[in-house]
Formats: sequence, structure tokens, C-alpha cells
Amino acid sequence: PHLPTDFHTHHTSMLRSTILLVVCSALVAAIPHSAHISQHFTADDEYIVTYKDNTTEAIRTAHLHSVQATGAQVTRRFDFSTFHGFAVRIPAGANPAGRALLASPYVAHVERSQIFRATSDFEDFPPAVCKVQQNASWGLVRRNKAELEIDGLYSYNALRAGQNTYAFIVDSGIYLDHFDFGNRAVWGYDAVEDPSPHDDTYGHGTFVAGIVGGREWGAAKNVTLVAVRVLNQAGVGSTSGIIAGLQYVATTGAGNRSVALLAISGATSTAINNAVAAVTAVGIPVVVSAGNAGIDACSTSPASESTAIRVAASDSLDRWYPSNNYGSCVDIIAPGVDISSAYIGNAFSQNTLTGTSMAAAAVAGSLANILSGFPPGGLGPSFARSYLLGNAANGTINGVPANTNTTNLLLQDPCF
Repeated sequence: PHLPTDFHTHHTSMLRSTILLVVCSALVAAIPHSAHISQHFTADDEYIVTYKDNTTEAIRTAHLHSVQATGAQVTRRFDFSTFHGFAVRIPAGANPAGRALLASPYVAHVERSQIFRATSDFEDFPPAVCKVQQNASWGLVRRNKAELEIDGLYSYNALRAGQNTYAFIVDSGIYLDHFDFGNRAVWGYDAVEDPSPHDDTYGHGTFVAGIVGGREWGAAKNVTLVAVRVLNQAGVGSTSGIIAGLQYVATTGAGNRSVALLAISGATSTAINNAVAAVTAVGIPVVVSAGNAGIDACSTSPASESTAIRVAASDSLDRWYPSNNYGSCVDIIAPGVDISSAYIGNAFSQNTLTGTSMAAAAVAGSLANILSGFPPGGLGPSFARSYLLGNAANGTINGVPANTNTTNLLLQDPCF
């Protein structure tokens, strides 16, 4: 949330000392120079500041006010789970004291805001009542069978299928009126625009939401899809906006059956990784895409965050998607090539896309199915990971890069 303009504190003199001003030139040099990011979005002057774990709220408030007093613009404040900090804009040529204050002994980490992109190439429960969907997409069919047999049949538990479960789609929004969602898609939060258009102007969020919980394209056909918009009409979003979206997930989803999908990728970001870990810490599994750059996934975020469930893609012939990121930061593989789903335009629009976003959405949908079979809070992130990996098909994908420590576990989601 934006910091109120009338934010006050009695500790206005904290850290505003002559000593800091003397060393400020060295501190400024330690902060990376701005770089052109995108003609659609720029975060050149914005920094993400994360406090150390042992700082009190009073200390954080006093320090933040001291930064504001230099003329720096605090754009967001973060206080959720284990994540405490703020986003601040300090334009080139601004009062150097603002940058100097970022080197406070209370600060654990400072990084320049960057952009992240969507990763597509464009209680007591009754026994299972297994319903068979005819002419289902290959991605649904493949996760339903241990062996490669694309016969158009997808079996799911009609009494569960994400019932009383929330899937937070941290992406470009959701086209709420799409027929595939029925009345199960709701608007949650918008970190891009205020007031929010309550719409998806890019399409990626609607598409992955359909894979998670669409009535035709999705696995969790009863799940509530919550739109958390952090990507703009060009499919890019800032570090601070993504953290704000994750803060919304942590504060809203805690205590419920919830899963978060973050199908984006960018350069390694400690702040993003810490925010993902903070969501996991309140009991919400976070599913992320491995990325489509053909590089080590551990060199990207959020895939380098170990508490997340990191997903690579396969095709309908059980082959490794060549653009997958690889390595030890891939936990599981799921269908992600030539996947069809809901799209923007009208209530019946659809599209076919490829990428690790599609694979991550498949895992999030299957996880929503699993969560709906347990009481709220009964399936924590650690057990969710163990359950997914323990029930995956081992060694079925051809072409997984050798000597890279990359998993060969394929998502399985049978009716249970």
C-alpha cells in the first residue's frame, strides 16, 4: 500500500547526521547506476530496501521517515510475514542524503527495482466421485496418466477439484467475465494502476488462470481464482509492484486453503526471493516458472528461491521444452508446449501458448486439487512439495539436459 502523505514520527533526527553526509559519495557509488529497462516501463530510480530481521517497528518507522525527510519518495511500504521494508524513488541529482540513509545499520539489503516478464513465448471429505471430461486438452490428459497416452480423457474428483480453495494469480490480471471461469474469478489487488480497471489488458493472467481453474481448460474446476495484477499491458512489472502483490497474497490468503502462482522471470533478486519465502512462511505454497531463457534457473528470480515450487515444461511427446531454464532450481516438469486456454477479447476467447508459465499453472491447478482434500492449514508448503514430488512420474521426459542436476519428475494429478 502507498504510504500516506501525512505519515509522521517523533524520531525525525534519526541518522540525519553530518557523518552520513560526509560518507555519502562512497555510498552513492555503491548503489548501481541506472540502466534503460524498457520503453514500456522504467524503474531506474526505484530501490527496494529490506530491513534486518531484528529491527522493531519503531526503528523501521523512524528510519523510513528520515529517508522521506530528504525528499526521497517512498512509494510502498512492506510489512508482512518475515518481509519488512519499502520501495523508494531517488532520482539522479536528488539530495544525496537520501541514498546515504539506505546504508543504515538496520538495513539488510538494497537493490535496484527491475522488471519481470511473463514466462510464455508469447475437514471431512466424501469419497472421490471421479468425473471424466471428454475431449480434454493434452496437458490435462497427460498429468492424469502415468504412461504417455493422450486419449482425450481427463478424470477428476467433481466434489473437490479446488472446492473452497483460493488460487492467487499474481500476473497481469484476469478477464473476469470469461465463460470458462463461471462466477469463480474475483478481483483482488492491483499494483499497476489506481484506480484499477479490474481487467487483464495483456492476456497472460487470464490464460494461466484458465489452466489453473477453467471449467474447460483447468484442473481445479471449483477453485476461486483471485486476480493479483502486477504486470502491465506489455507483460512487465516492477520489483516493488510484485512484492506488493505478494504482500496482498500473504495477508489475504493466510489461514485458508490457498496457493499462489507467480509465472514470471527476471534477473536474480534477493527482495523478490525473500518476499516469496515470506508468503510460504504463512502457509501458502508458491508455484513459479523456471523461465524460458535456456539458462541455469538458479541465476533467475523467483526460480532461485528454494521455498518455491519451480516448474519446467514438456511437450505432448514427453520431450523437454528446449527453451526451459535448467539445473537444481527446477523441482518438477509439467505440460507447457502448445497449451490451449482462456484468453482476453470476449467471453469465449481462447489461445494456444507455450512456456514455463503454462507448466507452472498446471502445477498450481493440481496443487489446488490436492489442497481441497485437506482441512484449511492441513497441508503446509513443505508437505505440498513432498506430495507433488512423491507422486510424480520419474524418468519419463526425454532430452532433459545431462550433467546439470536437473530433475526428471513429471506432474501427476489422478482423481483421488
